[in-house]
This record gives sequence, C-alpha cells and structure tokens, in this order.
Amino acid sequence: MVDFFNNDLASDKIILFDGVKKLLEKLSGNNVSLGLVTGNLEPFARGKLKKVGINDYFKIGGFGSDDINRVSLVKIAVKRAEEHFNSKFDVFLVGDTPL
Repeated sequence: MVDFFNNDLASDKIILFDGVKKLLEKLSGNNVSLGLVTGNLEPFARGKLKKVGINDYFKIGGFGSDDINRVSLVKIAVKRAEEHFNSKFDVFLVGDTPL
C-alpha cells in the first residue's frame, strides 16, 4: 500500500496554501513546538508533507496508523511530545473537519 501511495504521490498535485510556510517558520522561530494529528497513516502523511516542504516542522504526531479512534490520536501525539521534549504542553488544536 505504501509503495502504491509513493508511486501515485509523484503525479499528485498537492497545493500548499499561501502563507502556511511563513506561519510555520514564524511559529518555529518563536519556540512553538508543532505536532500533527491526522487520520492518515504516518507514511502517507509524511509523504504529503515532504512533497510540499513542511514535514520538518512536525517532529511529533498522532496518525491513523496509531489507533482507529481519531480522538485517541490527539492523546497519543501529546504523550509523544511530552516524552520527546520532557515537558508538559498546553495544546491548541486546529482542525479541518467539523469534529
């Protein structure tokens, strides 16, 4: 499945909205730790982010390959961040679905 995705990704047109990279640069420059929560399997999410040049901004994440329950993905991402950075976090979730 990952091989098929990678082959298909080469011809897919993924558009990064204007201002996204500038915002990520500004947040990173202000010591804001960024994480990603998505229902995508991790190799798929990372592949899409790499294609538009923003994967490196997201060190930590919760992915569809981690749990079938999307609500759990936020908890997984926060736990990973706290372990990785050895710190507690205030979390702000920006979503793209009504849920």
